[in-house]
Amino acid sequence: GKRKHLPPHCLNVFIPLTNITVRNGGTEMIPGTHKLGEFDKDEDGIILLAKAGELILFDFRLKHRGLSNHDVQPRPLLYLQYCIPAFQDNANFSSWRYQELPNIDEQAGRGQRQAKRADRMATDNSDDSDDDNDDN
Repeated sequence: GKRKHLPPHCLNVFIPLTNITVRNGGTEMIPGTHKLGEFDKDEDGIILLAKAGELILFDFRLKHRGLSNHDVQPRPLLYLQYCIPAFQDNANFSSWRYQELPNIDEQAGRGQRQAKRADRMATDNSDDSDDDNDDN
């Protein structure tokens, strides 16, 4: 018989702890991809921006991704899932995905991550200014 689109088995809730802007990277979503048979549709996504404390609520099945943070400040957000009891998110939070995490003392601290991001931004900006000065 014909397959039937089911109601959500899991809802994602994002609560940004700082304003989400184009510079620090919003969440891109492709509307309608949560519907049965629509996940692979080829359409442009929309970028959701939000103020600190605002809720972004969506069906777990919706195609989405976080965009790059081009700011020196981190972009913290609270991530919650409300799911039916039998559901397990083995794609995003599986033990195999996190098997090879480095020891805590090997991880870069917040200051090191911010310095690395600032260096990357300085390189990106210098590349842009080189293009502006190109006489060709």
